[in-house]
Amino acid sequence: MRSPLNRRRFLQIAATAALVGALPASGVRAETGLHRWHGRALGGEAEILLPRRSDSEKLSLKLVNEIKRLEKIFSLYDNDSEITQLNRTAVIDNPSPELYELLEKAQRFSHLTDGSFDITVQPLWDLHMEADRFPDSAFPRLERSVRELVDYQKLELQQDKISFAQKGMAITLNGIAQGYITDRITRMLIAEGYDNCLVNLGEIRALGQHPDQRNWSISVAAPGPDARELFSLSLRPGEAVATSASLGTRFRDGTPHLLDPKAEKQELPYQTLSVVAPDATTADALSTGFSFLSQKEIQTAISSLENITVHVTDRDGKPLPPLTSTSLRG
Repeated sequence: MRSPLNRRRFLQIAATAALVGALPASGVRAETGLHRWHGRALGGEAEILLPRRSDSEKLSLKLVNEIKRLEKIFSLYDNDSEITQLNRTAVIDNPSPELYELLEKAQRFSHLTDGSFDITVQPLWDLHMEADRFPDSAFPRLERSVRELVDYQKLELQQDKISFAQKGMAITLNGIAQGYITDRITRMLIAEGYDNCLVNLGEIRALGQHPDQRNWSISVAAPGPDARELFSLSLRPGEAVATSASLGTRFRDGTPHLLDPKAEKQELPYQTLSVVAPDATTADALSTGFSFLSQKEIQTAISSLENITVHVTDRDGKPLPPLTSTSLRG
């Protein structure tokens, strides 16, 4: 069975402080009457805050069941999940509508970032996880060989069939699935008549406002044991945020955990990169893909999108001026 310590789990460990700052302290929860569900989703800590109502406990169980159902599709560390089956057999017939939808979205984000976001990076991740098994002199050759398997355009996507064009390929959805599940849970809350909620499944999305009638406040902190705050964000109703802490964790061979699908030399210009977007799927994917791009390249990529803001800190943790899409509405 694959270890839960997959690519996105590493990233969540590195960025834990960036997530917990979004959550009210226990005293605030009691004061405002918030109902809190706390558990795990896709191998990481997860939390949902919603107004306390007579049906809030029952709804929490319904949300948890939906999370578990989606994990059976997207989870790398579940031997029976759909993507595990795809990675094992290189083809899956009649995939679930959710898998097809998410892979289609992933392809669009790959195109938008010119391949910097690429779900076929999994073989490269596997290689670095096992780097200590190989002589140092042989590793560069092995990495070049594995990189030939990393190409989102070799993922053949049809509604009734998903397959790989090359033997040895594999995908990971750990850079987008948490955002997708966050959006699904948010829609369920809306359908149940809930507002003023916060969904934190590794990526964060606000529904309405905090119950004390202010926007939800998110603290983005430096990776590492000190977890000092770098800056804070205020999420408007409906907005989502995802943070990548690319320099926070390294493989045993010293390589940063966030692997550039396109370049053997890892150029990671930021300590953290946070994307605020109208939905968590977009925020999740772009926070990964933008981690390798220059600020100029990021600005070009978001110019065709609406209501995107990118907050970056340099390698020393100094916040730089935010980048916004040209169609950003106030």
